[in-house]
Amino acid sequence: MRYLCHSSLSLSTPSRAIMYDEALKLAHEGHVVHLLYCDGLMSQCFLNICGNAAQCSLCKSYYQNDKCRFGKEINFIPMTSLVTAGQLQNIAVMEFDYHSVHDIKQLSYEGLNIGLGALSAYITASRNMNPLIDKTFRDFFDETLRNAVRNIIALQQAVEHFHPEHILLYNGRFADSRPVWEFAQKSGIPFTTLEAMYGINCNFKARYTESTPFSLAKTREIVDQLWQDPSFGRDYKLEVGASFFERRRKALYTGDKIYTINQEEGLLPQNWDSTKHNIVIFNSSEDEFAAVGGELEEKALFKSQLEGLRYIKAHFQGNSDVRLTLRVHPNLSQIEYSYARDITSLQDTDFDVIPGDSPISTYSLIDAADTVVIFGSTVGVEATYWGKPTILLAGATYYYLDCCYTPQSINEMLSLLTARLEPKDKENAIKFGYMLMTEHWETHSAVDFNWTLWHVKLFGKNKSLVLNNWQRLLGSPKLYAIISLIRRLGYRLFNKFKPNGGDKFVLPRKESLTVQ
Repeated sequence: MRYLCHSSLSLSTPSRAIMYDEALKLAHEGHVVHLLYCDGLMSQCFLNICGNAAQCSLCKSYYQNDKCRFGKEINFIPMTSLVTAGQLQNIAVMEFDYHSVHDIKQLSYEGLNIGLGALSAYITASRNMNPLIDKTFRDFFDETLRNAVRNIIALQQAVEHFHPEHILLYNGRFADSRPVWEFAQKSGIPFTTLEAMYGINCNFKARYTESTPFSLAKTREIVDQLWQDPSFGRDYKLEVGASFFERRRKALYTGDKIYTINQEEGLLPQNWDSTKHNIVIFNSSEDEFAAVGGELEEKALFKSQLEGLRYIKAHFQGNSDVRLTLRVHPNLSQIEYSYARDITSLQDTDFDVIPGDSPISTYSLIDAADTVVIFGSTVGVEATYWGKPTILLAGATYYYLDCCYTPQSINEMLSLLTARLEPKDKENAIKFGYMLMTEHWETHSAVDFNWTLWHVKLFGKNKSLVLNNWQRLLGSPKLYAIISLIRRLGYRLFNKFKPNGGDKFVLPRKESLTVQ
């Protein structure tokens, strides 16, 4: 079979190693494998959004090294070899019609959405969900869109030249990868999205056949497959699944950033009133999935979390039997944009707003709540595990697992908020925990994509260098890390005296004063 691997997030070594592991595995099985990579065709990408010359040079040099190492088994295809000078000239003068974030989300090129992926990359870099669309923004963002077009044309030409029977991509969220799976769907070519799963002891490769990691239905399918696997007993699965929630409560690593490490177990707000019906609301870091589209947007009851919070507050205004408490997501504590800043203005006598950096315990709030309301964060499924009825108001990876109440209308939401609800079946939450904690995912077969941290003192400061198992110099990952660091510093020093430190573009950060 002929495979086409689309390599993106190239400076992110886990993604590159996972793609190489999959490509080599297929090559060893006798398949023909082509790997399409950027060798400078795009002037910016998700991991180099300002088009820094040093980063671009490093990225190209990495691919040259990888080509020398894996080129006998994988056919490396540089994007520049597939796009003509005439096509590049046409792309360079492309203009795009948009006046709002909504307009951006609808932008497409030859039937493939380019707006969502470009916007997702911008929001991830800036944390700005409502940018001011002025000349500065357009100068930056139009180039992001042009790069998406360059990527699509290279992909189209690769398919025309090599006639792949299956396409492989990584993540599928940003402008360099989202059009890949949309193109595969439109062309009727089977595709698989690869993603990293971060375990306690090592990392794993997750594969999403004909889907992406952001498909809620696909997550349900994977959860069911893992839970029904006869290789492991039910008691074992219950124990492993439960360990996710137990570790989270103890602020132990579960594959994601630990947000509760500075919280004090047992601490509640001073004005907590246990005589009332306490509804505790947990918002999420809304910008993380603001431009993913699909089910995550379709399942949301409100256009924004702030709109939803204001609606709930207004509905219960003057209701002396109900007390509302909002725990702001810790990841929003340093955000100055209005979607995070304006939340504090909701503070009122019957609507308590707990700042993201407050030591008040998330888990003590769950324990004391009568009802938990969630906008998509993992706290929703955690609250179910700890025996609380939970109402989910937006799309979440656990949406279809029946571990939360999922109102389909605002009226249904209001009915649930005033009802004395029973918690959902705890085992449904444990199934989700098992998916996150099981170490029976696929491991590496050709390229070890695991890594460790090496704590060293550099230039008088304590640093943590990532040691990638697959990258070694004279057999030593530490030596490779040192040389790699020196190379990075050398590239940066070389570009330091260039305008903007070698950046081609300036990331616009101004926020629009009107909701788009």
